[in-house]
Amino acid sequence: MTLSKRQAAAVRTGQVVLAGDHYKVRVSFIDGSRPWIHLPPGLSEDQARERAARIAKKAIEERWTRKDEAAATEDAREARTGTDTTTIAGWFETNLEDRERRGQAASAPASHVKTWIIPALGENKRMDAVTPDDLRQLVAALDRAVAHDEIRWKTATNIWGTVTKAFKDATNSKNDKLRVLTTNPARDIPPPDKGRLTAKVHIFPSEFIKLMNCPVVPLVRRRAYAFAIYLYLRPAELEALDWIDFDLAHEQVTIQRSISRELGTEKAPKNGMARLPMSIEPELMPLLVAMKRESGGKGRLFGRLASESDLAGLLRADLLLAAVSRHELHHNSKDPPREWMTMHDLRTTGITWMAVRGDPLLVVKARAGHSSTEMTEHYINIAAVLRKSRYGEPFPALPASLLGATEHEDTETDDAESASRVLH
Repeated sequence: MTLSKRQAAAVRTGQVVLAGDHYKVRVSFIDGSRPWIHLPPGLSEDQARERAARIAKKAIEERWTRKDEAAATEDAREARTGTDTTTIAGWFETNLEDRERRGQAASAPASHVKTWIIPALGENKRMDAVTPDDLRQLVAALDRAVAHDEIRWKTATNIWGTVTKAFKDATNSKNDKLRVLTTNPARDIPPPDKGRLTAKVHIFPSEFIKLMNCPVVPLVRRRAYAFAIYLYLRPAELEALDWIDFDLAHEQVTIQRSISRELGTEKAPKNGMARLPMSIEPELMPLLVAMKRESGGKGRLFGRLASESDLAGLLRADLLLAAVSRHELHHNSKDPPREWMTMHDLRTTGITWMAVRGDPLLVVKARAGHSSTEMTEHYINIAAVLRKSRYGEPFPALPASLLGATEHEDTETDDAESASRVLH
């Protein structure tokens, strides 16, 4: 294969593009494939280009093909030689990369570090120079942010959780590079103040049927909404859903991965463990069979999704298109504290429906992948009230229109370049 000068340059150096809080590189492999490889956050453009050139050179030397993409991604995640883990910035960068290698990375700690921890403690301050008073001031700053409605109290609690976990790791991590302290300055520091729990919202079965039957909502989005509810999926789990997760012969599914918002790569679900194989809601089976016939049963079902905030806006807009305008779904509230509908609340919907249907607590816990029964009991308590109302039948049969696009829907999705534009 003869390469043009431009292609040859790309092979040698790789293409570098800023993607939110990190850079991604596109490297040409010898088989002509050019996958995007996401780098860890915190790299400068020069550092990203240096790493891209190193990966591109290695791809040529080792004759990588598409099947070597996982090796390229692992190479991209390697910590930079000489990172100074004695400083705040260096320690947290190494910590986040270490978590990613162990399948524990999440977007929240990265944003906590960038937005709160480094500004409060100082990028170049040494880890062993952080005092309990420094951390008390950080807690005070979080309390002020909550009081001024800049963040929610639960967010403040999560940020503080990132701080305490970090200094615990800095004291006794199994990773020698991260174990830089002899005493933990965060020990015994009172956490940020707690507030009232934010009420969850979910859609009722009758509202769901309206959404599924609305022809102006693109078919791919209606299908994604159905899967999120009927399989109780978080958005990152929905994005990672692959045909290899299904055993249609026995009508079972195993939720075993999610997508890292930092790198776009696969990682373990939120609690770090795959859920046990579980039976698929019978009403979802016809749609699964139809989609497998369309796709050939290979690869991810929905592919890369947009950000959760963008997905939430699309969902609420689609609900309005379907004439689902219940106030609680489209308006948040401070008193009582309640958030409007988001993509994550489709998972809330599925779990609530299980509880309303009367599924045993331990069954709901296992299917939802909850780490404690306390989390599940919240849904059981809500269901006890809903059963006394005219609620509707949970997990209704899906309409036939979901099994294949009509001529009208084909036009709609063509205008949006199908799934790659309506979900991405």
